[in-house]
Amino acid sequence: MVSAAKAMASHGLVAIVAHIVDADRNVVAAQDRFALLFVASMATTGGGDAYMVEDYDGWFARRGLRRVSVLETPMHRILLAGRA
Repeated sequence: MVSAAKAMASHGLVAIVAHIVDADRNVVAAQDRFALLFVASMATTGGGDAYMVEDYDGWFARRGLRRVSVLETPMHRILLAGRA
């Protein structure tokens, strides 16, 4: 994320496409089910995790970015971040 933040134009966006879980890990949305299945799969094969939107917000803030939007797709969530 450091490189993306440095390379970004002043009005640019960073897009993160990942298995991102909602804050309460409610597992209601399909994206949450896929994310938790991904975590279980990674735990048995050597690593990986699914993070919460709030985790990304903290990482964005440390790089001078802020979340602009969360887009829902059938399996993933897409976070868009721009300069704070």
